[in-house]
Amino acid sequence: ERKFCPNSRSDISLHDFFAKVINVFGDNAIISLCFYMATLFRDVIKPQVCFFPLLNVFGPKGSGKTELAETIMSFFTSDNEPLNIETATIPALSDAVASVSNSNVHIDEFKNGIDIKKIEMLKDCWGGYGRCKMNMDKDKKREQARVDCGIILTGQEMPTIDVALFTRLIFLTCEKQHHSQEERERFTDLLHCRQMGVTHITLQILSLREQFKANFSKAMKKAEA
Repeated sequence: ERKFCPNSRSDISLHDFFAKVINVFGDNAIISLCFYMATLFRDVIKPQVCFFPLLNVFGPKGSGKTELAETIMSFFTSDNEPLNIETATIPALSDAVASVSNSNVHIDEFKNGIDIKKIEMLKDCWGGYGRCKMNMDKDKKREQARVDCGIILTGQEMPTIDVALFTRLIFLTCEKQHHSQEERERFTDLLHCRQMGVTHITLQILSLREQFKANFSKAMKKAEA
C-alpha cells in the first residue's frame, strides 16, 4: 500500500501555509510543525538520541485537537483516517505504526481506561520497538517489529494512567471550545488550503535531506551547549 501520495493542487509556499496553521492553532502549531519536520528525518535523529517522543494533543470536544493532528497528517495524505485506539486491535495498531517510515500515524480517542497492553505498546513506540511475536509460518523464531514513524495521539483525557507513558509524550493542551467569527474564517481558509493538498511542502523539505544528514550532529551539539 502506498501511504504517501503527492497530490498537491496548490502552489502555496511553506512559509505561507505554516503561517496559516499558526494563526489558527497558535503555539501548539509551532510545536506540531517542529514534530512534523523532525519526523521527516526520524531515521537520522533517533540513532543519535535513542528515542523519539510521541506527540499528544489533549482537549475537550470542539477544541481543535483532531483538526491540528489532521493538519499535520495533510503533509503526507489528503484523506487520512485516524485509528480509534478504543476499537482497534493491538495487531491492527502494531501494523499501522510499522507500515510507514519517516511519516506520521494519527491515533485518536485515547482514554485512560484502554487495555493496558495498548499502553505498553505506546511506551515501546518511544524506543522504536513494535509488536514482538513468534513467526509460526517460517522458522518459528521470535520477530521484533520496528517502529520508524512519528505518532500523534489525540483524545479527551489526559494520559495520566501511566507516568512512564506521560514522560514519553510531547504534551499539548487545547482548551478553547468557542471561537469567534474571525477565528472560524481563518480555520475555513486553512481547511481549503489543506484540501487542495500540501504534500509538495514535504517534498521541498526532503530535498534538503543530504544537508540535514551532514549537519545534524553538529547542530545538536551546538543546541546542547
